[in-house]
Amino acid sequence: MTDLSHEIRIFEAGSDMFVEGDSGDEAYLIQSGFVTAWHNESGERIALGTRAEGEIVGEMALIDDQPRSATVIAQERVEAQVI
Repeated sequence: MTDLSHEIRIFEAGSDMFVEGDSGDEAYLIQSGFVTAWHNESGERIALGTRAEGEIVGEMALIDDQPRSATVIAQERVEAQVI
């Protein structure tokens, strides 16, 4: 089994960290940069908020064992630790 406790992923500006509806088996601790979370509701894209350095994204799929509830997009270059 691979230890992901120190794995760092880089997401360039405009790239998806993950997409609403995907399965999720990891969360991310943002080390630098910031992201925006979006949710589709009846075909309309709704901004849920931003997360930045020191904040965690993607944890809900781990907590509720459900598909991703939002799409998270890097707004600038993001370095994130896999947790």
